[in-house]
Amino acid sequence: MAIAPQRIGDRRQPTTKLPQARSRDSRLYDHVWRKYARRFSTGYPLCVLCLCRGRIGEESRRCGRERNVVDHIEPFGGDREMMFDADNLQTLCKRCHDRDKQRVERRHPAGTVRRHWLEYLRSEMADHHAAEHVANFAAMLPPGVQALLE
Repeated sequence: MAIAPQRIGDRRQPTTKLPQARSRDSRLYDHVWRKYARRFSTGYPLCVLCLCRGRIGEESRRCGRERNVVDHIEPFGGDREMMFDADNLQTLCKRCHDRDKQRVERRHPAGTVRRHWLEYLRSEMADHHAAEHVANFAAMLPPGVQALLE
């Protein structure tokens, strides 16, 4: 008499994820950073790039505060003190951070990103005729991008 083979799924053991080694970057972005970033984004809730593109008020907040990213204008290279330097921080919506800011960072070497990013913001302000608009929201610009008003 023939015996039917066992079904493959009958003896499957529950899978468990192997512990992953945390990367150096994930160790830097700890609870202290998250708390600091939350306070920073509360003080500067608008996306800097959306502001330079002339999207005003509530429209600039369309992604919602939880979707905003506190971004380092110039990559900080692991220096813990520079990580919390308010002059090197800005708030961007996730879309602007993941698309436009990353493009600028990929194209330019470390040490020159701030200059190129501010040039990019100025060109966006000029293209969208938003200089007056940005001046109206000057209080909501973080210290690192106040140079746009000069």
